[in-house]
Amino acid sequence: AEQQKSRDSELKAFEQKLSDAAHAYRFEADRERKAQVENDQLNGAEQALRQQLQTYGAKFQHFQDALSKSDKVLGQYKRQKGKMHRRAEVLEKENAELRVRNERKEAQLQKDKDALLKEKASMQDRCKGLQAERQQLSEQVQAKASNGNA
Repeated sequence: AEQQKSRDSELKAFEQKLSDAAHAYRFEADRERKAQVENDQLNGAEQALRQQLQTYGAKFQHFQDALSKSDKVLGQYKRQKGKMHRRAEVLEKENAELRVRNERKEAQLQKDKDALLKEKASMQDRCKGLQAERQQLSEQVQAKASNGNA
Protein backbone atom coordinates (compact mmCIF):
# COMPACT_ATOMS: atom_id res chain seq x y z
CA ALA A 1 0.00 0.00 0.00
CA GLU A 2 2.83 2.30 0.80
CA GLN A 3 4.32 1.41 -2.52
CA GLN A 4 1.03 2.16 -4.12
CA LYS A 5 0.96 5.60 -2.49
CA SER A 6 4.51 6.19 -3.54
CA ARG A 7 3.65 5.17 -7.10
CA ASP A 8 0.53 7.32 -7.11
CA SER A 9 2.52 10.25 -5.87
CA GLU A 10 5.24 9.57 -8.49
CA LEU A 11 2.55 9.24 -11.12
CA LYS A 12 0.95 12.47 -10.01
CA ALA A 13 4.35 14.19 -10.01
CA PHE A 14 5.06 12.71 -13.46
CA GLU A 15 1.62 13.78 -14.74
CA GLN A 16 2.22 17.22 -13.27
CA LYS A 17 5.61 17.39 -15.03
CA LEU A 18 3.98 16.13 -18.22
CA SER A 19 1.22 18.73 -17.88
CA ASP A 20 3.80 21.44 -17.18
CA ALA A 21 5.89 20.27 -20.16
CA ALA A 22 2.79 20.25 -22.41
CA HIS A 23 1.87 23.71 -21.18
CA ALA A 24 5.46 24.93 -21.74
CA TYR A 25 5.42 23.29 -25.23
CA ARG A 26 2.14 25.02 -26.14
CA PHE A 27 3.48 28.30 -24.78
CA GLU A 28 6.73 27.97 -26.76
CA ALA A 29 4.87 26.82 -29.89
CA ASP A 30 2.54 29.83 -29.63
CA ARG A 31 5.54 32.10 -29.05
CA GLU A 32 7.35 30.58 -32.05
CA ARG A 33 4.24 31.00 -34.23
CA LYS A 34 3.97 34.67 -33.19
CA ALA A 35 7.71 35.14 -33.84
CA GLN A 36 7.31 33.53 -37.29
CA VAL A 37 4.36 35.83 -38.11
CA GLU A 38 6.38 38.84 -36.91
CA ASN A 39 9.39 37.61 -38.91
CA ASP A 40 7.23 37.25 -42.04
CA GLN A 41 5.85 40.76 -41.49
CA LEU A 42 9.35 42.15 -41.00
CA ASN A 43 10.57 40.35 -44.14
CA GLY A 44 7.64 41.82 -46.07
CA ALA A 45 8.38 45.28 -44.68
CA GLU A 46 12.07 44.83 -45.53
CA GLN A 47 11.19 43.89 -49.11
CA ALA A 48 8.86 46.89 -49.39
CA LEU A 49 11.55 49.17 -47.97
CA ARG A 50 14.18 47.72 -50.32
CA GLN A 51 11.82 48.28 -53.25
CA GLN A 52 11.15 51.84 -52.07
CA LEU A 53 14.89 52.40 -51.62
CA GLN A 54 15.50 51.14 -55.15
CA THR A 55 12.76 53.46 -56.48
CA TYR A 56 14.25 56.42 -54.59
CA GLY A 57 17.70 55.47 -55.83
CA ALA A 58 16.46 55.50 -59.43
CA LYS A 59 14.70 58.83 -58.87
CA PHE A 60 17.83 60.25 -57.25
CA GLN A 61 19.94 59.08 -60.21
CA HIS A 62 17.44 60.66 -62.60
CA PHE A 63 17.64 63.88 -60.57
CA GLN A 64 21.45 63.74 -60.60
CA ASP A 65 21.42 63.28 -64.39
CA ALA A 66 19.01 66.20 -64.82
CA LEU A 67 21.13 68.33 -62.50
CA SER A 68 24.26 67.42 -64.43
CA LYS A 69 22.61 68.35 -67.73
CA SER A 70 21.34 71.57 -66.16
CA ASP A 71 24.86 72.43 -64.97
CA LYS A 72 26.19 71.70 -68.46
CA VAL A 73 23.55 73.94 -70.07
CA LEU A 74 24.22 76.65 -67.48
CA GLY A 75 27.94 76.47 -68.25
CA GLN A 76 27.26 76.75 -71.97
CA TYR A 77 24.92 79.68 -71.31
CA LYS A 78 27.54 81.47 -69.21
CA ARG A 79 30.22 80.95 -71.87
CA GLN A 80 27.85 82.16 -74.59
CA LYS A 81 26.85 85.14 -72.44
CA GLY A 82 30.52 86.00 -71.93
CA LYS A 83 31.17 85.81 -75.68
CA MET A 84 28.13 87.96 -76.41
CA HIS A 85 29.19 90.47 -73.73
CA ARG A 86 32.69 90.75 -75.22
CA ARG A 87 31.20 91.03 -78.72
CA ALA A 88 28.80 93.75 -77.50
CA GLU A 89 31.74 95.67 -75.99
CA VAL A 90 33.65 95.43 -79.27
CA LEU A 91 30.59 96.57 -81.21
CA GLU A 92 29.96 99.44 -78.80
CA LYS A 93 33.57 100.58 -79.20
CA GLU A 94 33.30 100.26 -82.97
CA ASN A 95 30.00 102.15 -82.89
CA ALA A 96 31.58 104.97 -80.86
CA GLU A 97 34.45 105.18 -83.35
CA LEU A 98 32.01 105.24 -86.26
CA ARG A 99 29.94 107.91 -84.53
CA VAL A 100 33.02 110.12 -84.09
CA ARG A 101 34.03 109.58 -87.74
CA ASN A 102 30.47 110.32 -88.84
CA GLU A 103 30.39 113.54 -86.82
CA ARG A 104 33.69 114.61 -88.38
CA LYS A 105 32.40 113.76 -91.85
CA GLU A 106 29.16 115.65 -91.17
CA ALA A 107 31.15 118.69 -90.02
CA GLN A 108 33.33 118.48 -93.14
CA LEU A 109 30.25 118.06 -95.34
CA GLN A 110 28.64 121.09 -93.69
CA LYS A 111 31.80 123.12 -94.37
CA ASP A 112 31.84 121.88 -97.98
CA LYS A 113 28.13 122.68 -98.33
CA ASP A 114 28.62 126.16 -96.91
CA ALA A 115 31.57 126.73 -99.26
CA LEU A 116 29.56 125.46 -102.23
CA LEU A 117 26.56 127.61 -101.31
CA LYS A 118 28.87 130.61 -101.07
CA GLU A 119 30.42 129.70 -104.42
CA LYS A 120 26.93 129.21 -105.91
CA ALA A 121 25.82 132.63 -104.67
CA SER A 122 29.02 134.11 -106.05
CA MET A 123 28.45 132.36 -109.39
CA GLN A 124 24.83 133.51 -109.48
CA ASP A 125 25.93 137.08 -108.85
CA ARG A 126 28.56 136.75 -111.58
CA CYS A 127 26.00 135.21 -113.91
CA LYS A 128 23.60 138.10 -113.26
CA GLY A 129 26.42 140.52 -113.86
CA LEU A 130 27.40 138.77 -117.11
CA GLN A 131 23.73 138.67 -118.22
CA ALA A 132 23.41 142.34 -117.49
CA GLU A 133 26.63 143.02 -119.40
CA ARG A 134 25.43 140.82 -122.27
CA GLN A 135 22.11 142.69 -122.30
CA GLN A 136 23.96 145.94 -122.36
CA LEU A 137 26.30 144.78 -125.14
CA SER A 138 23.35 143.40 -127.07
CA GLU A 139 21.59 146.75 -126.77
CA GLN A 140 24.77 148.51 -127.90
CA VAL A 141 25.10 146.17 -130.90
CA GLN A 142 21.44 146.79 -131.80
CA ALA A 143 21.89 150.52 -131.34
CA LYS A 144 24.93 150.53 -133.59
CA ALA A 145 23.17 148.33 -136.08
CA SER A 146 20.22 150.73 -136.04
CA ASN A 147 22.52 153.72 -136.40
CA GLY A 148 24.44 151.97 -139.17
CA ASN A 149 21.25 151.19 -141.12
CA ALA A 150 19.80 154.57 -140.69
